[in-house]
Amino acid sequence: MKKLAVIVSVLLGVVLIASPGFAQLRGGGFLLAFSYYVPTAENVSNGYGSTIGFVLPIRNRLQLALEWKYAQHSVTKVEGGFLNGDLFVTPLLLSARYSFVDEANFVPYVFGGFGWFFTHFNALERQSINEATVVKQDPKDGLGVFGGLGAHFRASNSLAFYGEALYLYRTATVETVYLLGPSETFSVDLSSLSVQVGLRYFY
Repeated sequence: MKKLAVIVSVLLGVVLIASPGFAQLRGGGFLLAFSYYVPTAENVSNGYGSTIGFVLPIRNRLQLALEWKYAQHSVTKVEGGFLNGDLFVTPLLLSARYSFVDEANFVPYVFGGFGWFFTHFNALERQSINEATVVKQDPKDGLGVFGGLGAHFRASNSLAFYGEALYLYRTATVETVYLLGPSETFSVDLSSLSVQVGLRYFY
């Protein structure tokens, strides 16, 4: 229920902002990007991902962006943590962007915001380090924050290439469910550095 309330609140906010008055401003558009992630946790591998989203102009040089990201990582077993497996992270992110110059061919900007991180772990084994049989490991979804720098270069009036470097901060509680005995929980740092390149279509 809490997860649904957060998503609905974000979407309602975007709908309110996307009113006819805001539509008269220039700079809105759609995003499509390829991403590369470097997690801070040593037992989580670097991973590739993708981004889709759109940008709404708020006022001169200020924009609001809503993005849906996807990333996949391989995980190595550690004591008191994850088993060997695959980690999937799909955050829905809302951010404010401020451009350093008025609309031009080359526009650098900064951005920051928060989002809801959906997380799933697929264990590739069922034996913990202490040889107990594990039914599943369930990382809980939750809030995270992020920020970074970016720039776009216009290829035409309606199309631009863009690149970004950002840091996503997120910690999660993971529940380990055993075949016999009570469940256990542990905390894991799912923060990561990321770079992404993509296309932005202006409407």
